[in-house]
Amino acid sequence: VELDFGGIKAHVWDFGGQVIYHASHRCFISENCIYILVVNARTEDNHDCNRMRYWLDTIRIYSENKAKVFIVLNEADDRRQNVDDYNSFKEGEYGPLIQEIYSFNIGEDSNSVTAFQRELQVYIEANGHQLFGKNDSQAMTDIKALFDRDIQVLETAKLEAVLSQNGITAKGDQERTKELFNTLGVALSYEFLDSYVLD
Repeated sequence: VELDFGGIKAHVWDFGGQVIYHASHRCFISENCIYILVVNARTEDNHDCNRMRYWLDTIRIYSENKAKVFIVLNEADDRRQNVDDYNSFKEGEYGPLIQEIYSFNIGEDSNSVTAFQRELQVYIEANGHQLFGKNDSQAMTDIKALFDRDIQVLETAKLEAVLSQNGITAKGDQERTKELFNTLGVALSYEFLDSYVLD
């Protein structure tokens, strides 16, 4: 899903929480991103924090503690959750990671959902700007054109050639642009590949 917040385009992905998908999540977690962690009271004990720790640790490790997490305690089936029980997560190792903790019924409390969306929008508008160099936009358009032609994997040398064709020639500028494109999900970098996966 792509959302537009005051000229800032936000891309939203839903990660499957089932165990079978866990190994793939590290491929999609990066720094300078926002994560919404939904804790579902229908399936979890109100005081079982192990699952939250797992997800917070996963995000902390793969984002190098350079992301923000909004936690939503979903009060489905009238199972109330006390935010105070979870405030300890905002201290210690998770402190820099957690932006805020909310508690409401996602399916029935439309006022709280709307308020949450507004707070998320305010945060994105205040913090969501990525630094674009003058030629990054055209290079991104060219990479998306390759993807539209069913090219899904691009060797590093070919990506660097696209950057050079768009005036991004200095090694430091190319590294910055590659990191930016990885963060934005345009050309994903994985430590086990010497290529970029286009999306």
